[in-house]
Amino acid sequence: MQRTGQECFGEAKKLIAEAVSEPDDARRAALLVMADHWVALQAARGQRPPLAVN
Repeated sequence: MQRTGQECFGEAKKLIAEAVSEPDDARRAALLVMADHWVALQAARGQRPPLAVN
């Protein structure tokens, strides 16, 4: 299933939220790397992330 840019951003947002409260430094870093990958997928679909996140 191919995701839309908005769905990619939603996945990145979830990972970032999980990383914020993660006490394990290595896991936090891995979550943020995965979020970066979702943002890269979003960019590949020609969409930029919104400037403000609620």
